Amino acid sequence: MFVYKKLKASDIAVVPFNAHKQYDHNLKGYSDSINHLYFITCSWSQSSIDQYEAANIGHSQLEHLFYEDYPSNLANKFGNVNFIKHHRQLDEEVYIYSIPQLNYGVEIKPKSLQLETITHVENFYDETELLAGNTIELTARFIDDGLGNIFHLETSEGSGSSVFTPEFFPNSQKYNYKEVFKDDRIFYLNPINSYKYLDLSHERVGKGNKYSPTGGGNYKTDLIKNLYTHSIGPNSSLPHFDSTNCVIPTYSQEDVYDDSYYYGLVDYNNIRFSKYSYFPKYRGFDEDGDITEDTYGTHTDATKITFMDFHHNGLGYHTINKKKRNIDKRGGSYLQLPHNEKYNFNTNDDFAINFNLKPVPYLKDVLEDRMEFHIIGKSLTKTVVASALEGKASILNLNTSGSSQEVDVPSALRYPFEIFLTNGDYSDQFTYDLHFRRSDGNKTHTVIVSGLLATNQSIYNITCQYRKDDKEDLILEIWVDGVKQGSVLEDYPVGCTTCGKDAGITQNNANIYIGCQGGIQNFFTGSLQNISIYQRALKEEEILEHKYESKYIGTPIVGNIFYSMGLITITNPYYFNHFKHKNITSSIRYKNTMPLTENEIQCTIDEQEYNYTNNVTTRCIQNEEGESLANFATGSLWKPYVTTLGLYNENHELLVVGKLGQPTKMSDETDTTFVLRWDT
Repeated sequence: MFVYKKLKASDIAVVPFNAHKQYDHNLKGYSDSINHLYFITCSWSQSSIDQYEAANIGHSQLEHLFYEDYPSNLANKFGNVNFIKHHRQLDEEVYIYSIPQLNYGVEIKPKSLQLETITHVENFYDETELLAGNTIELTARFIDDGLGNIFHLETSEGSGSSVFTPEFFPNSQKYNYKEVFKDDRIFYLNPINSYKYLDLSHERVGKGNKYSPTGGGNYKTDLIKNLYTHSIGPNSSLPHFDSTNCVIPTYSQEDVYDDSYYYGLVDYNNIRFSKYSYFPKYRGFDEDGDITEDTYGTHTDATKITFMDFHHNGLGYHTINKKKRNIDKRGGSYLQLPHNEKYNFNTNDDFAINFNLKPVPYLKDVLEDRMEFHIIGKSLTKTVVASALEGKASILNLNTSGSSQEVDVPSALRYPFEIFLTNGDYSDQFTYDLHFRRSDGNKTHTVIVSGLLATNQSIYNITCQYRKDDKEDLILEIWVDGVKQGSVLEDYPVGCTTCGKDAGITQNNANIYIGCQGGIQNFFTGSLQNISIYQRALKEEEILEHKYESKYIGTPIVGNIFYSMGLITITNPYYFNHFKHKNITSSIRYKNTMPLTENEIQCTIDEQEYNYTNNVTTRCIQNEEGESLANFATGSLWKPYVTTLGLYNENHELLVVGKLGQPTKMSDETDTTFVLRWDT
């Protein structure tokens, strides 16, 4: 009663493919317990591991699996990895959305994430409410770029928005240059791990200062405990000295890698690390100092950013007296970068230097005249192997460092860049003038911006760049908080000689010094953060971005998404305001990835095959036992109809049944092919 025909290998096709189903989660607050989608807050702790709370354990696990030693140890990190375009940076605090594996399948489909948060501003702080009718709903939208980075798409304001000015909201521009990451940023120093105070290198345990500031005990614990947090209020600026006028312990360490992808070396000399609390104006807080260093801890909404503090040892609070500062030429705070040709910007070499600056209100009564406080420069001092030809000849101690003993000697008079402050004309406010200059040893070009206020609330984003414009003119520029404040045209007589020297040559063999000039003079007092050197000039919109998204971590990236783990992390402190409050509505939209297999079987029936029917209605005796066909089924015009196809194994066990949408008449003139297709 049954007829079987073997299938050929060419009749069978098995094609794997990925199916994507869209999920939409609307969260009241953060979590969705029904769909098992949870929001987690994690934070670093200086406590010992046995005293960790759940939030501290989560931070430690996240760091170990995804962030620690990235990108120098890519092989041991989970998630999508792109050395240049995938940015990972973990701060002291991180916010995590965890999506269950049953929802996302194998992975979240790249470039499918849409994250939105709606925050009611009056609920930022329970004791501070806006006036009636001035309720603000701040809506922020975020997307992923397909590489594992999360970007801010846009921010919109709700009712009553006239209370706030747009400049205090995250930048809502939609950038087209986000594909340019860090391959052209040849130096970057945040430093990323400074919130730990000790672990600045790409090591799990840093070395720190070898002396305990308390005269005993665990020096590492003592150092960490002296990582103070400061509010930007009327009574604080740099970390305070204790009652005995001893300075807070500092960090000194040689050969620490910078945070760029080029792994440049940096020597730390007497650097402090402090976290400053920054209160955006749209938070409803008074700028006049209602929140002070003593009360900031009760305001959990504060965004805290780690800065490097530069000072001069043993001189008391904020002393910048020129004579005293240079008594001990090595006593000040500074960073030293060894000479490298990539920093040697000559004529026609565009470059840009960006950093966050917090100047210190100076003591006007100790200023004798106009003084220079150098922020960064490649000038004055170079490091060489001692010889009779370099510096003062002397006997070399071979027991110390062999025949290659390095010494610091004066460098050439020319230099590619120097950026420094001078004290302004004091009236009733503390001001500085910002200078950016270049020199070929004979002619110096300088652009100056005057009137930078030095208040306890002042944090400036500074961009100093050198570029060639459309007219082939060479220009020095200073941008302050995304606005060009000054420029000057460079006019070296290229190709000519002056005093026997080549004009327009600014390159030298000097080291780069941050926080002083040449490591010996003009020490800077104040705070710096997020220092970047680009080997090209920045676009106007990129400079503006540094005022907003990139201000504190050097990138517009909000966080990361680990597609195969179902984890969304928010790591940029600039956007914590959109995630850290309980009275928030958020939604997550994404597509999952589920691997399926398409099975396709081609059943070909030749023209003279399968011309018999098993349908009992064609029998003279209509039951399965009757074999004689009725008269209507014996004529030449009658052909059987196919309604069902079955696929069997070698044991004649039915595996697959295919039902046709309608009966199909067999042909004795042409071959017929039926295609069975199903997914598994």
